[in-house]
Amino acid sequence: MRKLDKTQILSTIYKKWEEEFENNNKKHPKYNSSKGKFYRDIVMNLFYIQKGLCAYTEQNLCDEFFYKKNNWKKGRYKTPKNYEKAECKGQLEHYDESLKSKKGEEGKKDWLWDNFFMADSDTNRRKGRKSVEKDAEDNYILKPDEPNYNEFELLEYDNKRHIYRANRNQTKEKIDQIDRMINEVLGMNYGILPKEREKSIKKHLKYIKFKEYTKNNIPFEAYPTAIKMYK
Repeated sequence: MRKLDKTQILSTIYKKWEEEFENNNKKHPKYNSSKGKFYRDIVMNLFYIQKGLCAYTEQNLCDEFFYKKNNWKKGRYKTPKNYEKAECKGQLEHYDESLKSKKGEEGKKDWLWDNFFMADSDTNRRKGRKSVEKDAEDNYILKPDEPNYNEFELLEYDNKRHIYRANRNQTKEKIDQIDRMINEVLGMNYGILPKEREKSIKKHLKYIKFKEYTKNNIPFEAYPTAIKMYK
C-alpha cells in the first residue's frame, strides 16, 4: 500500500462544492452513489491518483484510458464514448466509516474528499463499517494519504509467504495496531492476494531479466509496493 497524493485535484467543481460544506461547518448531503451528482467525478479522480489500482490491495481495477487527464473538461469528468466497454471495477470507499451517516441519520461528512479511496469490491465489503486504528494523537495508523505515511517505515513484506505485516521496528502497541489494520480491516493479505502478488513479482522479474529494463524504467503494473519490498 503505497503513499497517495490526494492534492491532485482534477474534479475541481466537486472540490469547490465539498469545500463549501467544510469551510462553513455544514453537514453534507446524505451519501447515495446513484444520486450523487459528483460520484463519477470523485471515482475517476481517485483512479487517476491511484493509477487504476485499489488503494489498499493494489489490485488492478481500471484501465489508464479511462482516467487520463484529457477526460476532464472545465473541472468535470466527461465519460469517453466507449465507456461501456471499460474494465473499471471496485467501489468508492469511506476510509473512516464513522464520518459517514448511518441509516436514519442526517448527512455527516458523507462526501469528504479526504475520506475517499477506490477499493476492490470484495475488500470494501469485508471492511464494512469496521473501525480504523488511531494513535494517541488521534492520527490514523495506516492511511495512505496522510502526510506522515511511509509504507517502508510502517510495513514489511514476507518474501516467502507474500504477505504484509507491521514493520518490527515499531513499538509493540503500534505493531499490533498495524497488523489489525492489515488483516482485519483493509484485508491486504486476504484470500488469493498472496498468490496473485507472487505471480506478479515473478512476471516482473522475468521481464527485467529478458527485456533488460532498469528498476527506474519499468512499465507500471499491479502490486508495485510488494515488488519494491520484495527487492
